[in-house]
Amino acid sequence: MGAATPETITVCFWGDRENGVAHPYRNDELIMILSYKDAYDVYIPTNDEECMFAIMPDDSLYPFSTAYCFTEYDYKPEDDLYAGILEAAINIRGNPDEYEDTFAPGDILDGLLDPESDILAPLESIVESAS
Repeated sequence: MGAATPETITVCFWGDRENGVAHPYRNDELIMILSYKDAYDVYIPTNDEECMFAIMPDDSLYPFSTAYCFTEYDYKPEDDLYAGILEAAINIRGNPDEYEDTFAPGDILDGLLDPESDILAPLESIVESAS
């Protein structure tokens, strides 16, 4: 969210499977929270494996990591993750004073803090359609 996304993106992972780093396999259906690295024209998971989930056949989320980041969504329906992110984004928008001094906020935070921005529209649509 927050920037145009091309039809195809390149995702970069640190490490390799032999070192125990979790990587998806070809044709896995995934939810990944990514950060764009302009200097390299690649996307990386914002917090390594903690921000990657495979979507299982029953629409539950399989975590690539059991670390702290999003563990409350492990093995839960994917819609729970979208709703949680939307709730956090609405909280940020409703409390702009708490975020005004954020170092290098970037496009997403700027969009969240702008009440005229429609940055939440795609996420709102996903959450609404799941209800």
